[in-house]
Amino acid sequence: MEIRGGVAVGFAIASLASGAAQAEPTQRVKLRYAAPQECPDDLELVEAVERFLGQSLRDTREQALTIDARVQGDPRQGYSAKLTFDGSEGSQVRFIDHTDCSKLVEAAALMTAIAIDPKRVELRQRGELVAPPQAAANTESAVPSPPQALTTPGVLAEPRADKPPKPSSPGSNTKGGSLRPRVALLALATGGILPSVAPGLGAELSFRYRWLELGVDGRYWAARNQTVAAAPASSIDISLAAAGVRLCGVPTSGSWSLLLCAGGQLGDMQGVGQGVDNARTRHDGFAALNGGVAVAYSRERLMPIAGVDLYGALARPQFGVQLNGRETLVFRTRPWGMGGFVGLVYRM
Repeated sequence: MEIRGGVAVGFAIASLASGAAQAEPTQRVKLRYAAPQECPDDLELVEAVERFLGQSLRDTREQALTIDARVQGDPRQGYSAKLTFDGSEGSQVRFIDHTDCSKLVEAAALMTAIAIDPKRVELRQRGELVAPPQAAANTESAVPSPPQALTTPGVLAEPRADKPPKPSSPGSNTKGGSLRPRVALLALATGGILPSVAPGLGAELSFRYRWLELGVDGRYWAARNQTVAAAPASSIDISLAAAGVRLCGVPTSGSWSLLLCAGGQLGDMQGVGQGVDNARTRHDGFAALNGGVAVAYSRERLMPIAGVDLYGALARPQFGVQLNGRETLVFRTRPWGMGGFVGLVYRM
């Protein structure tokens, strides 16, 4: 079913007033939500529901009602939502479709509000209730005009005969295009940069806008040991700390996000002599370009992520020791290296 003229057709679920919305008052309403990254997030959904109710969800009457809203789709083919209402009198399922995810979520918010308290929604649209403070700025644009509102409980409003909205394009200005910060903690492993495969830790701050993501990160790889060939009892412990920047394209499909990234790393490689005379710590600069691919499960706010990176060294640190009065090269970073990572991303 296509939604026409914004959220008017959402009143087709007014029958929920005698079903899920009439559950026994035993607990607070539970609302779960998942949608593609370009759609409005869970906070925007809650704000929309509160606009239709004219009150905060924390102030709603107690009732045994769980609402699960799942949105799938993409800007080219449009979006569909499945809303499940589980109350003390049973379960009901509703489906809606729209080419614009923002309008789809707005309609889902209206359905949710009617399921929670149909009487308040009716009064809110008649102008007899004041919107909650946090939603007041958007009230005029979000609430349907009087001809679309419910007139009496159980009477359906007729959907407007407006033309269907044009499909959203990747450049359209929707709520889902807002700047979204993310913080990531990563466990790392890399080979080729240090003497052997090295474990490490990383942290990253990134900002996503539509299908682009820009991030900055800091990474540290633990020391690996390189033995001096001419003196097996001697060695050098070599570690690396680096900071980087990356730019990713983020094509999204359902619950999964694919990140295609390119960037650069600048760092300090440190070598410490072991079992050598006059041992001292030396530092050398490291620089590399890197590209990679990652996959994230993006349905929840806390998202697992995994990926691989390929490094091309621009500055190749090297370390050596003095043997018989001569400098002997012990290690030099290879021209390229490969690494992997797993971690968790928190979407703010």
